[in-house]
Amino acid sequence: MVTVFTLDFKESFKSGIKKLKNFTFFYKVMTLFWFLGPFLYLIERSPADIWLSLISIIFLLRCFLKNEWSSFKQFWVICAICLWILSIIASLLSPMYHLSLGQSIPWIRFPLYALAAQTWFGKDRDIRIMFFSLLIISFFIMCTILALEIFLEPKVRLTWPYGDPVPGSFIAKSCLSIFCVFTLLIFRRGLKKFFPSLLILIIGLFILKSTDERTNFILVICSIFLSSLIINITIKRVLIFSSIFFILISSTIYFAPKLYDRCGNFKKDSTECVYKREMSFLNQIPIINFNTSYWGSWRSGIQQGLEKPFLGVGPGGTRHTCGYLKDHWLPGKNYCGNHPHNIYIQMFAEIGVIGLIFGVLMNFAIVLKCFVNRNLVDNCPLSFCSFVIPFAIFFPIQNFGSFYGQWGNLFIWFSIGFALSCSSSESKNRKLIDKSSQDNFLLKKKFLFLIIFLFIFLFVNFWNEIKYWYSHKIYSDNCKVENIMFLHRNLVKDDINNNIDKFCICKSNQIKKNNLDISHRIKLMNNAIKYSSVSKEFLILEEKINTFCLNELNKF
Repeated sequence: MVTVFTLDFKESFKSGIKKLKNFTFFYKVMTLFWFLGPFLYLIERSPADIWLSLISIIFLLRCFLKNEWSSFKQFWVICAICLWILSIIASLLSPMYHLSLGQSIPWIRFPLYALAAQTWFGKDRDIRIMFFSLLIISFFIMCTILALEIFLEPKVRLTWPYGDPVPGSFIAKSCLSIFCVFTLLIFRRGLKKFFPSLLILIIGLFILKSTDERTNFILVICSIFLSSLIINITIKRVLIFSSIFFILISSTIYFAPKLYDRCGNFKKDSTECVYKREMSFLNQIPIINFNTSYWGSWRSGIQQGLEKPFLGVGPGGTRHTCGYLKDHWLPGKNYCGNHPHNIYIQMFAEIGVIGLIFGVLMNFAIVLKCFVNRNLVDNCPLSFCSFVIPFAIFFPIQNFGSFYGQWGNLFIWFSIGFALSCSSSESKNRKLIDKSSQDNFLLKKKFLFLIIFLFIFLFVNFWNEIKYWYSHKIYSDNCKVENIMFLHRNLVKDDINNNIDKFCICKSNQIKKNNLDISHRIKLMNNAIKYSSVSKEFLILEEKINTFCLNELNKF
């Protein structure tokens, strides 16, 4: 039996608007705010993060005020909460606990957003299709922006509109549902939707290839292949499609290797390549070749996890402890970047084997939930291919951004939230609502708002003091890691562990005394700013402070 997928945008918009009019004022405002998300993602990271964080916080407050917690009993949510708690424990036991806590505590907002999208905003099919329509519009706006960049300001790595080489992540991850859905619509009988669907896929793939983000390009290609494979699946279909897919990939790798190549270095303000990597695309895959930076970043995370298998080095700690790793039996050499570039290896390295187990279970539970419920809505392509999105995003053998990183998680959980909402229905979500008594509703509401008001009042009044104290704590933690080798080379005494604390306290006091910029120094330590970009005056001043504090230690 052939599945005929239907997606009537016009009818769903009419029905969705009628439903919006019948919503309560608060629910109506929040739904419209949810609709803004795809467009806020086109501006910059901060508006997108504020949007997602507000939805997470308001959803949590709503659960508290209405005493509705049954949605938190889902297995993937339980795993996410356990993973978060374990991350905080690992942070507290980390040598750089202030830095790690800053990574681990805010992370919970991403699963909370996905839960809100699943059980609050996206529980109605027409509302989901309205959101999907707005996502398509934002997708075309992004493609237009990047096309303009290609013609007006050509670069090897496209950066508009963010100023960072990450627009491909928006197209590949946040808009992954577009590629999956329109792949399904291509196979619909008749040509009415065939050519528009094919055109959308071609435009998306061309723009994505132009961003030079190879991992994202491969992610989308594989998702399109999987989406085409799951339609009326048979052994014959699997063999035919798999053969065609692998022949095409192998042919392009062999006959057009430049499609997958990336230049080693470019001339300044130019697209001309200074030198090209001799290594082929296949030889850069970590599981095939152990002599690449890709494997080196994985190797450093695996080694840190093996050395601290229970709770790891703490969230965000791999970038600081990697440089102090010694020889190990693992093949190849370590490459110390900002993180291991694989979320499973990063979880193993930063929160240990228990955290890795919870992370794997959480990802598997999300994929399984979407897969089991793919036929929940008859002939709906959004529901049918929803499991492809988390499966592709969480597929283990690929390069990732940081598991705790802001940008990467904003793109990923936006897409995961929509996939979860597409695998749910309004009747099913009603079962997630706790029908327990709400006799104390008004009392809880007044108490909660009093607490929030006091918290905001204190936070605003003491913000400068809090920021000043916290910045110096982070600087002190980073200082110990950054200067340990400096003391080994220059300190007369052998008691390094005791003197490194005194040295960093001295440096912090000198910065306070001279009223120097602490945030600039923290960015340098965290590789947010390169040392090559700082002024000579700054380097001279840092050398004077180091010399002064070193002399103070050698006096005693």
